[in-house]
Amino acid sequence: MVTAAAPLLAIETAADHASLALLREGHLVAELTFTARRTMAEQLTPAIAALLRQVDLRCADLGAVAVGLGPGSFTSLRVGLATAKGLVLAADLPLLGISSLQTLAAAAPLNERQPVCAVIAAPKRQVYAALYARMGEGWFNCLFGPELLPVEELAARLTATAAAVAVVGRLGASEAAALTAAGASLLPPLYGVPRAAICGWLATLRWQRGEADDPSTLVPQYVLPSEAEVRFGQTFAQPGPPEPADG
Repeated sequence: MVTAAAPLLAIETAADHASLALLREGHLVAELTFTARRTMAEQLTPAIAALLRQVDLRCADLGAVAVGLGPGSFTSLRVGLATAKGLVLAADLPLLGISSLQTLAAAAPLNERQPVCAVIAAPKRQVYAALYARMGEGWFNCLFGPELLPVEELAARLTATAAAVAVVGRLGASEAAALTAAGASLLPPLYGVPRAAICGWLATLRWQRGEADDPSTLVPQYVLPSEAEVRFGQTFAQPGPPEPADG
């Protein structure tokens, strides 16, 4: 029987960078991050194999797989989730989906009670955003989101919170300026990419509580239909379920 003491593989592909990590009981064993937005399908599986080789592990040694659900790049999210599902179905392992915005928020080095707004850049001067109040280790109260918003609307919402909000995520200069003008503080770009290590840590907390997701129904948090869905009038995946407070 697989237990939470076995290694967990985390896969995060929401942004321009792919991130992979191996954790054991919440402790980081190995991590790999690389730019791969246009070549995600070609690079992801070989990168997982390389990461496992670095620590003398095989897929058969894994105890669970965690995967970032987005929102973010439609194609990259599908590749990441399909890869994770293939691994868990082949070895009958637990699958744990984690919001990529919550992963960003969890990595922010802030006062625990300070609200944090996690953002992932989207086309047309828009951002995927969610605002969190951090309640403790791995525990969050989602105040709004995930949503796709014009950056000006997000700035107005942050102003309306009447609190010192920190923003974590990579933004263009004009988008960053709009949020700064609204009184938000922007964390350094180092924290702006969802890390698989944090995704894996949040997933470990769920796994230790005996939670897991159904691979047959787990879908990315697209937030809005992809271009292909709009063009052909078909729904390939629905937005993910409302985000639980604890990941």
